[in-house]
Amino acid sequence: MLKSRFALAIIVLTLFLSSTVGYAAENEWKDWGFYSQIQGEGNSKYKAVYLTEEVYEHALPNLADLRLIDSNMHAVPFFIQQGQTLVEENELIYQSELAATKQENNDTIIDFKIEPLRENSDIIGNILLFSLPEENFLKHLNVEGSFDGLNWESVVRDIIYQTENIQKNEINLDKHYRYTYYRITILDNAEKIKLSGLKLVYRDASSTQLKYEKSTRLDYDISVEDRKSVITLNNPQQLKIKEIQLDVEGNFQRAYTLSDFNNRNIAADGSQEIYNLNFQNINISNSKIQFNKKPVSTEMITIAIANLDNPPLNIQDISVIYYLDKIVFEDNGTGSYRLYYGNPQAVRPQYDIDLFQSYIEKEKQDTLSLGIAEPINQLEEIPNKGIFAWLNWKIIFNGVIILISLMLIILLVKKLSKK
Repeated sequence: MLKSRFALAIIVLTLFLSSTVGYAAENEWKDWGFYSQIQGEGNSKYKAVYLTEEVYEHALPNLADLRLIDSNMHAVPFFIQQGQTLVEENELIYQSELAATKQENNDTIIDFKIEPLRENSDIIGNILLFSLPEENFLKHLNVEGSFDGLNWESVVRDIIYQTENIQKNEINLDKHYRYTYYRITILDNAEKIKLSGLKLVYRDASSTQLKYEKSTRLDYDISVEDRKSVITLNNPQQLKIKEIQLDVEGNFQRAYTLSDFNNRNIAADGSQEIYNLNFQNINISNSKIQFNKKPVSTEMITIAIANLDNPPLNIQDISVIYYLDKIVFEDNGTGSYRLYYGNPQAVRPQYDIDLFQSYIEKEKQDTLSLGIAEPINQLEEIPNKGIFAWLNWKIIFNGVIILISLMLIILLVKKLSKK
């Protein structure tokens, strides 16, 4: 009899502990501020979810507080596939020598012979880089290639130009060519513009990974002060901006500077100028500010455009392209999933699945979506109406179970002590 009563006490104690553990599991995530329901379905073993702007707004900038939770309130391992990846480029540069030049009507024909890097080595290239004269011009070019300097094949048509502050001296070929000779025909060259040099460049970006990008509009303000148009672009979500696109009317050529929330300079790719030159036979435009090498994720970007004595630019709209991240996880079959975020004290978790990214990325994945951000600290609504509708019945139920368990344990301990 004593043993049976002792066993009963153990059972009751176990029920007590299980109820408290269950309560703790649900409260393990109380320090997280938000969650988003993961929506969608599919039969693939692995699932992928692209992060939304709300996640970037409430999560840590390094995304260390992301947690994937299943229907049992257990954490599910995942890895983050970065949207922006560094690209390692291999570059070879070939010099050339002038082989021949002649004038046909208003066209200037120039032949260049490419010099191999080593004797008896192959020549391969996908970019032509020209040495431009000092004067301002814009010319249309016809490019042909040859292996022997006698038989020519059409390659590409493009333009090169130079103004006081901007130039285009590169022509990207549509693929890798192995020609030894290149013939450059400068069309309608009555001014007899000369190209004194040509380099053949081979750039290999085979290590480039897929980049996940999205376009959106951000709030902005424009003011005019001290002969400058100052654009304040707000980025509260701290999106990793790859490119800012300005929709500007008219002909213009303006320099600009960039700074962040703390008034520190930001470097953009290339020369920091925007321009639009639209005349007869001339159409040169660049109204994009690009950060391909290093995206910008500051909360605010200030663009100061130097107007000098010109009227302010007529800016119609501003949009941005930013890099997306996605999380990838293995479906454990426990039903619905939630993504938790918004915990400043969280530390990035370490999962084994991180080690298998390169393999999993080759597997088929179902792409799911994220719902809206829901605050975690709000009590779920109770469908019953009335005076008790605000009560959290799950907590009350657990409390009652705990109280009953304690009373039974005390009762059994008293009886056992009498024996």
